[in-house]
Amino acid sequence: MIRAVFAALALLIASPAAAQSPTDDAAAFERGLESYFAGDPESAWFFWLGPAERGHVGAQFSLGNLYRQGEGVPADAVQAAQWFARAAAAGHAHAKLNYALMLDAGLGVARNSAAAYIEAIRAAQSLDGDDRRQAREIAATIARRLTPDEAERARKQLMEGSGPRR
Repeated sequence: MIRAVFAALALLIASPAAAQSPTDDAAAFERGLESYFAGDPESAWFFWLGPAERGHVGAQFSLGNLYRQGEGVPADAVQAAQWFARAAAAGHAHAKLNYALMLDAGLGVARNSAAAYIEAIRAAQSLDGDDRRQAREIAATIARRLTPDEAERARKQLMEGSGPRR
């Protein structure tokens, strides 16, 4: 807890101009990773929050994971879905897949299997190897549950390059 308070103070003391530079956001993200892998997810949250709010995709994805797992913060499906959605919209492939799973299950968001299918397909298009195979399997599982209307709507959105509205 004390480490988290010091981490928060360090972020507050930093000058506002410096805290908003992409280089500083990348450094804060890295410090968050170090904290996380040292077993201190609460400090990681403090390092990731500012960069995530300013659009750092890795920090957004990482916050989604913290909220989904309840690591360093109370588990919160709504927060997890919101951070995954932001990172997915910015192109983060694993965030797309996590968001697809949340959409399909209705965790933190309204259940929407057609949107989940679209996100899973888009994730698969951005991944390779085992990650791509897993994303395709998830998309196929979701597709089997779609109604004909949902499947047609999803197919059209994928063809048009549009997708679920966030």
